[in-house]
Amino acid sequence: MYADAVVWSGVSGTPASYPSNWNTTANKPATFPPDATAELVARKGQTNGYCGLDVQGKIAQANLPATPDPFNLLRSLFAVASITVSGATTLNWANGEVQQLSLTGNASIALTGWPPAGSLAKLVLDIKNTGAFSITGWATSIKWAGGSPPTITSGSGKQDVITLMTFDGGTTVLGSVVGQDYH
Repeated sequence: MYADAVVWSGVSGTPASYPSNWNTTANKPATFPPDATAELVARKGQTNGYCGLDVQGKIAQANLPATPDPFNLLRSLFAVASITVSGATTLNWANGEVQQLSLTGNASIALTGWPPAGSLAKLVLDIKNTGAFSITGWATSIKWAGGSPPTITSGSGKQDVITLMTFDGGTTVLGSVVGQDYH
């Protein structure tokens, strides 16, 4: 597991010569984007204030301190809920922001459990079809990009990904197709 890292460029010298106060912008190098002299400054408190990058430009989660640092941005990580879908099915946002649906028959989808208005809530649906099945109805609160709900790809082993999001507790849900016919 990896966390996103902050890369500062234009820092020269040994790690011990780097500024120790990385909680304000006053001591940070101004050069960006990174160049060949870039070093990773993961968090204040790391050994000498830095650690190395892997080939993806990430630092190992195990190398991060347990106390969160408000300066460091971490990647979102969500558990995946697996749900068998057939007939009238209600998806509950509280079951997780990522739900993997196994479509085993024609289905209609209702939504519940959205957090209260005033915050963004999203639900990613990874729909895996097990045959020639479709979603015949979607919650009426969903407003689809382009005005019409998507047709789920038919056929065993086919996969579609859809994102739903709301700002008002589920009164209006915006629906978008991320991709279809993955196989």
